[in-house]
Amino acid sequence: MGLIMLLKEGIVSIEQQAECLEHILSSAFEIDQIIRDIIQKTYGIKDLEKIMSPNFNHISTNVHVSIVDDDEAIQFVHKLLLQKAGISNFVSQFLMGNGIIDFISENNQTDDVHIIFLDLNMPEIDVWDILDFLSTHTLLCKAFVIIVSSSIEEKDKFRANSYTSVIDFIQKPYGLILRLTF
Repeated sequence: MGLIMLLKEGIVSIEQQAECLEHILSSAFEIDQIIRDIIQKTYGIKDLEKIMSPNFNHISTNVHVSIVDDDEAIQFVHKLLLQKAGISNFVSQFLMGNGIIDFISENNQTDDVHIIFLDLNMPEIDVWDILDFLSTHTLLCKAFVIIVSSSIEEKDKFRANSYTSVIDFIQKPYGLILRLTF
């Protein structure tokens, strides 16, 4: 708002106007993303509450927890953490992105709910292809994606959060450990 006032009052030079506009645009995108995050997480939480609630008329019996990561050591750590946190004793693991796409396609009924821990940087079919698949195909199932990545790039977080299936973005390995153990 301060930058807008500077522009409105004519305090900045013509050269500085472009820089002010870039800062305003960047701030607008950040605010927009924060609003989207709040809305998206609210819907994600409500959907998860419906699935897990004993008062809900139709409780899903097919909750699939999956880890998609091209590093077997990371998959092992994720699996142990998920089991320790009591999230799931059975976890599907995929080294390639096409594995999760096939798995979702095979388990695509209204009773199916997929909770997917997805690495950002994958060979062949990457995270964006998987998220595009989830957003462009008419699926009967529900999918909730938690991006787990070593990336600290804000543009990656921003892009990931633009997909409605993404409910969280966690930095690995420490972010996942902290969220699941505390």
